[in-house]
Amino acid sequence: MRNAGIEGPIFISVGEPEKLVTFLDKNPSVPRDSAFVDSSENFNAFQTVNLGNIGDLVPKGPALIKPELTGKMWWNYITNAVKLAPANIEGVKRLGGSVVVSGDEVVHQHVDALPGDDAPIEDVLLAAGA
Repeated sequence: MRNAGIEGPIFISVGEPEKLVTFLDKNPSVPRDSAFVDSSENFNAFQTVNLGNIGDLVPKGPALIKPELTGKMWWNYITNAVKLAPANIEGVKRLGGSVVVSGDEVVHQHVDALPGDDAPIEDVLLAAGA
């Protein structure tokens, strides 16, 4: 991938390009040139790395939407969630994950079982060689 000029971190989400712009405006710490949306009808990017839908997996531990947000952060989340949500129900049900790629090989993958079921950051950093 590096030979093709692809280096990370790269952030891919379900959605439409105009909603990504809104998200990036609200989250200026996310590099604009590293964020993309999969707006395909069959979620090609998500399918490629075997990411599923809510209900496909059983979580291994407690996994809920993170409560560590401040009041202002919750307000911003709630007031923008509808504007940023995928247009179709299949997109809303889509879960994410963390994938570390070295060269052309996937060297680490965590598939979320529920929203907020994030990969342990230590595992991701170790797999990325950091």
